Amino acid sequence: MDIFDIISRSLMHDLNAEEQRQLDQWLAESEEHQRLYRVLLDKDDLAEQYHTYMSLDGEKTWQRLASSIGQPEEDTARRHHGFYHIPRRYMGRVAAAIVGVLLVAGGYWFYHGQPVQKTPVPVSQELVAAMRKAEQSSSNEATLQVAGEKPQQVRSLSALLKKMAEQDVDENLQGTLTTRHDKEFWMSLPDGTRVHLNGNSRLSYPLAFNGDKREVALVGEAYFIVAKDKEHPFIVHTAKGDIKEYGTEFNVNTQGDMTCVVLVKGSISVRPKDGKEQMMAPGDKAELAMQGVKMSRVDVAPYVAWNTGHFSFEDCRLDDLMLVVGRWYGLHVVFTSDQLRMVRFTGSLSRYESIGNTLEVIGAIANVKVEQQDSRIVISKI
Repeated sequence: MDIFDIISRSLMHDLNAEEQRQLDQWLAESEEHQRLYRVLLDKDDLAEQYHTYMSLDGEKTWQRLASSIGQPEEDTARRHHGFYHIPRRYMGRVAAAIVGVLLVAGGYWFYHGQPVQKTPVPVSQELVAAMRKAEQSSSNEATLQVAGEKPQQVRSLSALLKKMAEQDVDENLQGTLTTRHDKEFWMSLPDGTRVHLNGNSRLSYPLAFNGDKREVALVGEAYFIVAKDKEHPFIVHTAKGDIKEYGTEFNVNTQGDMTCVVLVKGSISVRPKDGKEQMMAPGDKAELAMQGVKMSRVDVAPYVAWNTGHFSFEDCRLDDLMLVVGRWYGLHVVFTSDQLRMVRFTGSLSRYESIGNTLEVIGAIANVKVEQQDSRIVISKI
């Protein structure tokens, strides 16, 4: 890992033992490194320093400042604009570290190179732990696409937003995040709304919410923790209908024949493409088809367990369970008899286990033989 990525993580108190060792080694190399680190420790001044950095115009600025007061270029740059003790060769890297800290610790978004603070929605300790576990695993990854730009792979929230800042794109453009079948991604939207994008999913969103509505479009599955703003309703568009809310938590899944919406907290409404708007209460599940909505009461836990790194099933048919598991691991599921599809399953599985361990647990609980054969999962009688 790059030392400035490690510095960014250390400023957010999120280093593991190996990263801490690398940081300690880097600090011990020189007093210059120690001075630089002390500058970055002053989080209260980070936003001002970033504004300062962005106001500098490369070589011409350094030369102009130096010639105007007869000072050596590097010394002038370090005194002017408040970047004392930061050698010029580190300036770009320091700015990137500052961006990472502002985005994750301070809740900043960047438009045209300028930080705009939006407080991210607070989340439970359970979700904080889930975010960290996802980032530490190889599963947290998405592809960022902004109109006119090349697609880029991102593996963390800070990496995503640093790329956004570096691109200096038009805030009126749309961004799109896409995950592969075996990936997921936590992100924050410009209003502070948090989104957890499941595997094989795509979220399209504006780089700034400028109108009277906050609108995004989803294909796949995502968990939304929406920032409260009564004046600007938050709307999720799907192929089968729309979800509208004013500050709450809910799960949306479009991966079946219908769009499935489960409300965890707050109040939302759903409206199919060709139907009327209906209100939902916590614990409601809405299944949206093109011409109607089917409402039911459910235990929300199995529908949102993936959000904290688990698959949770209660009295679930084995073929429904294997549809979820097969999709996550990117494998085709084959039943050797239709009778096996009807076997019931209750249990919880970790999304971060190896495929071998997961299939072993499923086989033991369901009392069937489950094995991987190349790109297939084959289920047969014992």
